Amino acid sequence: VQHPDCLSVPLYNTLYELMVDQVSKQILTSRHSEPGPETTIQWPKVISVVNQLLHWCTGALTEESGPSSPARATSEESGVGDVDAQESIERRQLRRRRDILKRIRFRLLNDLTQLMNANPTNCRVILSEYGWQHWLMDLGAKRDSQFELDGDNDDAIELAFKLFCGLLCFSVRNEKEGWRAWAETVSVLNVLLSDKEL
Repeated sequence: VQHPDCLSVPLYNTLYELMVDQVSKQILTSRHSEPGPETTIQWPKVISVVNQLLHWCTGALTEESGPSSPARATSEESGVGDVDAQESIERRQLRRRRDILKRIRFRLLNDLTQLMNANPTNCRVILSEYGWQHWLMDLGAKRDSQFELDGDNDDAIELAFKLFCGLLCFSVRNEKEGWRAWAETVSVLNVLLSDKEL
């Protein structure tokens, strides 16, 4: 799946519908409906899958925008047409793809926030997932250059920390031995910081 168009809004909407087990017969190209109080996460692994797809697509975009990209090499070798015009078209296409990935990233963070607020069961489901801290930090603190170009990274970090706050507060207030989620989170963050992944 090393293709920059591997994640689109319709694909994200389909994965979201699978995650909450409310699959529609229509392919949605715009935003799906807001979750109600009865909406619960049935397949939490989908969150990790979307995060991984975002990572792969971002990596493919980074490779494609590099100086030795195949498209640029082909246009330079052919000597046909205006190379500057071709590069301008490629930059616009890359910008459009980056915007789509940013939109999906923010949509996932917002959807998780709405699901958490709509039904406390969703907090339990996320907290029970192995590695939830890692993928949540990965979603919030992307260090890919295209997410830092226009300051969107700060907004994503803020959304991720709101999710952390909500999940950890829920854990302490409502779960038996909920303090363990705090201890695990500190441990994961310590490892990420020591590996300089944040």
